[in-house]
Order: sequence, then C-alpha cells, then structure tokens
Amino acid sequence: MSATNALLGIDPSDLATLTAALIDISSVSQDEKLICDCLQDYVPSLRDDVKIMRFNNSLVVQVSNDASYDLPIVFAGHID
Repeated sequence: MSATNALLGIDPSDLATLTAALIDISSVSQDEKLICDCLQDYVPSLRDDVKIMRFNNSLVVQVSNDASYDLPIVFAGHID
C-alpha cells in the first residue's frame, strides 16, 4: 500500500471531493492496484460491519443486514 491514501478522512457525503480524489488516483487499465488498495482501506472507515474479500485487484464488500444502516455499500463493475 502506498504511504498515503488520499481517500482517508474524506467525508463520504462530500461526493465532489470523494469523486475528485478517486479520479486523481492513477489506475491505468491492468494496473488498478493503487486504487484497489485505497478503497480497501477507505471502505472500512465508513462502516464498522464490513468484511472485505480481495481477489487480485478486485474487491467484494460484504456488509451486515443491520436495519440501523440506511443502505448497504455496493461496488460493481470495473474498479477504475
């Protein structure tokens, strides 16, 4: 993992800042390691009930069905 993760500390409700930070992470096709590393560290900071499974540079994020949360988190498709 890189020494700094530009996503950490970003308020998830600040979609403009979060989107800009994601865009700024280099993720050339076939080289998505850095963006995957950043997301792998960031997602657990959003919720305390996540289980992350990593397959190469893809993430599967499993969340509980606890009714106290509005919606689960889903990343689908190409990570970058």
